[in-house]
Amino acid sequence: MNCSDILALVCGKVSAEADYVPVACLLSSGYACVGYFNSSINQNLSDTLVLLNMRLVDLRVEEND
Repeated sequence: MNCSDILALVCGKVSAEADYVPVACLLSSGYACVGYFNSSINQNLSDTLVLLNMRLVDLRVEEND
């Protein structure tokens, strides 16, 4: 996914009105991240997504050896 794909999913067509929209995503490492998207912070970013008050959640399966 590129920046325009993410913005379309999070904000829809009007990205200027997307303030503090809750966002959750699953990372390939087995972690999930949740936070809030703010359009003014992400306005000039093309390769990075900044989420406010973000948390990482470990979803990996624990192995009992």
